[in-house]
Amino acid sequence: MNLGQKIDTLFLLREEKLKQNEIVKSIQREFDSLQEDIILNLQAEDVKKANGEKASASVSMGFYPTVDDLETFANWVVKNGRYEMMRDTNELIAAVSAWIDADKQDLDPRYLLRIRTDKLIEEVGEVQNAIIGVEGSNPRKGVYALPSDIAKELLDVAATALFAFRHVTGLDEVMGELELHILGTAVRAGVHDPQL
Repeated sequence: MNLGQKIDTLFLLREEKLKQNEIVKSIQREFDSLQEDIILNLQAEDVKKANGEKASASVSMGFYPTVDDLETFANWVVKNGRYEMMRDTNELIAAVSAWIDADKQDLDPRYLLRIRTDKLIEEVGEVQNAIIGVEGSNPRKGVYALPSDIAKELLDVAATALFAFRHVTGLDEVMGELELHILGTAVRAGVHDPQL
């Protein structure tokens, strides 16, 4: 295959990828709609769990306050010494990991791991999409993202990896493990002396 043929093939693959992304988005919309419908049905029938032939669905209610401006809130916590208002990151990772697994109890554990790694791959793809949006390298879309979008997607990758790590290991001290891993990487890179 010569260079021109490779470029044309790449173009065709990109077009096919865009079509497939639209299919995935359509499936996601259908999934979201059906999920919302199931939740409404469970609430209307006043049941917490229902079973199909292949899976089960359950709903739990909870109250979780939200913060619109996390930076302002974090500054207030530090300024006033009210650290008890922020949950431990390890607890949050465990809670989110449990939430991800909650409706998948009947699935094979190997499949659960696959779901986690697939989600991680999806998040990496969203980083790449944000980069394309910042570069404007898609001629049909132009520039449609900001560097802050790349940063947010990178954090999504990191968080998704931590949730998957918690799922795989079951360890409570995920952040401690991350800190040790980063320390080891810094030592191998020669930017940290373990003797200090």
